[in-house]
Amino acid sequence: CGGGSRFRTGKWRPKELFEDGRRTCSLSHRRIGKSKIEFQTLALPHLLFESPTPENKAFLDTIIAFFLDSSKTHYFAPKTFESGVSPHTYEHAQEVIAEVQDNLVDFLTTPPPPLRRRYLSIVWCLLSPRIKKALNDPTRMMKKGEEKPRVICGFTAGEWAIKEGVLFMSFGSTANSSADLYFDLQAKTLERIRKDSRGAEAIKEGLEGPPLAHLWTTVRKEERAVQADINSHPLNALTPFSPPPVPDADCPPPPPGWTVPRARCYPKNVLTRKMGFRPVKEYVADPPALPGPTPTLAAFSPPVISDTILPVCYNKMNTQIALHVEQLPAAWRPERWPIE
Repeated sequence: CGGGSRFRTGKWRPKELFEDGRRTCSLSHRRIGKSKIEFQTLALPHLLFESPTPENKAFLDTIIAFFLDSSKTHYFAPKTFESGVSPHTYEHAQEVIAEVQDNLVDFLTTPPPPLRRRYLSIVWCLLSPRIKKALNDPTRMMKKGEEKPRVICGFTAGEWAIKEGVLFMSFGSTANSSADLYFDLQAKTLERIRKDSRGAEAIKEGLEGPPLAHLWTTVRKEERAVQADINSHPLNALTPFSPPPVPDADCPPPPPGWTVPRARCYPKNVLTRKMGFRPVKEYVADPPALPGPTPTLAAFSPPVISDTILPVCYNKMNTQIALHVEQLPAAWRPERWPIE
């Protein structure tokens, strides 16, 4: 592809992404740069998206379009196809993306089970239109009250299990796979939950419960060749990771004749390990000595949609990890939860 760079669309893409006569692929080539950003957090997003107004439909379509573009940017790259863990064909990657897209739409448009509450946090980038006219041209000024155009550059969706004191961050994607922006969004979700769990309105809505203590999310399983790479990563000053898992039938290794899978270390994996996230089973077996309800495996139960367990994030390409809220760095940790 002739547009972008390895931090955006990359150079090598499947031929299916190229229209006849074009030298750039069909993925977005927008460069965010140092744009100003704005955060937005919604509680119970299904109440918004179940309304069939044009504005709400356009809002949901914007989120899905960003998810599809960022997913394709990740999956449709040689280093992903050759990893030995992710899908290694265009058709298989399309199937995985379509399945997760269906899960995301269901998660955002259906009500949560009793004693659970869902949140959607979005980060918008404010863009200044390119100006090609002379500086003394009065038409280049924005009209009073006119809003700058904005595009979505990241989102996370999570479910708060009120009685268990657990927040599960299920879906999420950011421009350029920015791990720190992902946790900025998570921090906004924590702030909103903390606000919702206080006062008379919280009692009225049945949000009484123990303070939110445990975070639960997923990271991609490491490729078979990633061990040496991740241990030498400049951000990682911790003990080595456990040996990467052997790929299974759901994500078969590349066909014979392909190159050796490339070592790739995901920024989110490095950051979560550095912050202290641990596999859920290990976290439950040896929880930190911090305030809050004692974690159990039952507390880390998956979201349910229409009496069906949500399959996304529980496939064999991902690992479930957990952390106590008070172990978060100060920049991503809200004010201390009140412990009675």
